[in-house]
Amino acid sequence: MRKATKGDIRGLIALDAFAYGSDGASKEYFLEKFSNTNATILIVEEKGLLSGFAVIETYNNGKVPVGFSSMKTKNLPSKWIFIAAFTTKTNYKDKEEDKKPIEEIEKHAKKMKCKACFVPLSKDHPYEKHDVFLFWKKQGYQKCGEISWISNSKQIIECYLLKKELD
Repeated sequence: MRKATKGDIRGLIALDAFAYGSDGASKEYFLEKFSNTNATILIVEEKGLLSGFAVIETYNNGKVPVGFSSMKTKNLPSKWIFIAAFTTKTNYKDKEEDKKPIEEIEKHAKKMKCKACFVPLSKDHPYEKHDVFLFWKKQGYQKCGEISWISNSKQIIECYLLKKELD
């Protein structure tokens, strides 16, 4: 994995559109993440081609992501990572390949002294048929609550919130 640059935006948009159609992230979304000091975009490449990415954001001192209208701040660790976006070319079909970016995210989080990683998964996730919920469970993530996520398009998405404690 490597950190993305603005030159990667076209590929990021294409991969997310392939995975999520019109619900995929826009150029504006990625530009906002590049300007957000809490955010990092990590890229997975296979033979020089983009095969996946993750947008992660770091939070501390009880702060929560913008758009999380119902996330409670109690029981949050002092510093934590939020996986805001996670997309791979297999869309959870190749579990071994798709877990590699998560391992890298967790290494990154530990280097930053984060105590936990969180990921929201929409209750009606489009890759439920690919066992998306079981995939995250096998990576050590456990349901710790629910949130109403206000998307970039101002749509409210009901999500399960999953958490993994880091050593």
